[in-house]
Amino acid sequence: MLLIMSSLGLRYNGKVTIVTGGSQGVGDGCVRVFVEHGSQVVFCAKTDGEGVKLQDELNATGPGECYYVKCDMTIEEDVQVCTHVNIKKL
Repeated sequence: MLLIMSSLGLRYNGKVTIVTGGSQGVGDGCVRVFVEHGSQVVFCAKTDGEGVKLQDELNATGPGECYYVKCDMTIEEDVQVCTHVNIKKL
C-alpha cells in the first residue's frame, strides 16, 4: 500500500479538501492521507482536543496543510462558521 501511495506523488497538491468528523477514526485517516498528498484540508469535529492536536501534528510534517474548526454539523451556526473558515483560509 505504501509503495502504491508513494508512486502517486502529491496527487492532491493544490487541491482543497473538506472532512467532517475529522479528528478520529476514518475521518482522522482521511485528513492524514490528504495532507500527505499535498492537499489543503479544512476538517471539523465536535470537540477541540483531538482536532487541535491533529492539526498541529500534520502542519509540522506536511507537505499539505490543515485547519481544524470546531463544528457540530447539526447546528446551523456551526456549519456557517465552518463554511466561512473554508472561504477565508482557502
